[in-house]
Amino acid sequence: VACWGTNNDGQLNPPLGNYVSIDGGYRHFCALTIAGDVKCWGNNNKGQTTVPQTNDIYSEVSMGNYHSCALRESDGYVRCWGKWDNDSTNNQSNGGPYKSLSGGGNYYHCGILYGDRYRCWGDNSNFYNSMSNSSTNYQSARPKLGPFISIETSRHDHVCAVRRDLTPVCWGGNNSSGKLKIPQLD
Repeated sequence: VACWGTNNDGQLNPPLGNYVSIDGGYRHFCALTIAGDVKCWGNNNKGQTTVPQTNDIYSEVSMGNYHSCALRESDGYVRCWGKWDNDSTNNQSNGGPYKSLSGGGNYYHCGILYGDRYRCWGDNSNFYNSMSNSSTNYQSARPKLGPFISIETSRHDHVCAVRRDLTPVCWGGNNSSGKLKIPQLD
């Protein structure tokens, strides 16, 4: 692993190893080793680089700003550690098993379940799971439910996904800067 940029929290100093994937949060990184272990480094002010000591083997890592998650290979369930931006520790996934994860932002994390449905969890997960909010500050987006093949979360307040028919859809936070509007391709 090679890292570059600002190194004020040791985020440029990965532990030696052979890695198959890597993901980054806010000033921290976690990587998946060939053996399925997770190694994290960088800022640990909320416990985001303190990987729980278990015998689990993982198939994927996924970071939020101050929390980290990994997908257990044995059963598709998720283990998370660290905290949401508001210091809540409600960072365990709701249900499973999951096929894949998407790095959460400040307060949430999302994943694709088997059956190609999605689920989000965290302090604002009810909003991201219901895909609507009556507040005038938020776009009321009600995409046709899945099946989904991928999902990607922003670092703040919205989610986009690709359905099995390859059409994109976005929902979540306010539509400032057009972040929920999907452009038409020619």
